[in-house]
Amino acid sequence: MSNRNNGFGNFLYSFLVGGIIGATAALLTAPRSGQETRRLLRARMLVLRESAELTADELLTTLTTTADDIHNRTDELRKQSQAAIKEAQRQWDKASIEIRQVASEAIEEMRQVAAEAGRKTRTTAAEAVEETKKAAKRAKQEAEVANQPDSRDPDSLADGY
Repeated sequence: MSNRNNGFGNFLYSFLVGGIIGATAALLTAPRSGQETRRLLRARMLVLRESAELTADELLTTLTTTADDIHNRTDELRKQSQAAIKEAQRQWDKASIEIRQVASEAIEEMRQVAAEAGRKTRTTAAEAVEETKKAAKRAKQEAEVANQPDSRDPDSLADGY
């Protein structure tokens, strides 16, 4: 866009310089009288001034339109940015809620698993204690039986009398 405006400015500058050079060349080579040359010069200057005013008006219109376009585009981009930020915040909030919910569920599940493991451990420990008691009782009974004299063993009978 700036190249177009810069090109237009160059055109305007070249147009004005060309007009001045052309007017000067016409004065120097004119075979007319001074009064007639001045009249022609005034007429050409009026045409040149009108052309310059028209060119300046066109430039002003172009610049105004460009400024309005930039302002409108900037507003549009600002609105799009705000909408994108709002959507990102909404998604962030939603994800945060979901993460908290999943974490709460995981914690509750771990509590349940730990409680079940504790119950199983207590049950297993109680069963082990019972088995140990039974084994101890059997061992005691076997020891008592082993310590009783055998009626078939002659040595054990001799010790008993």
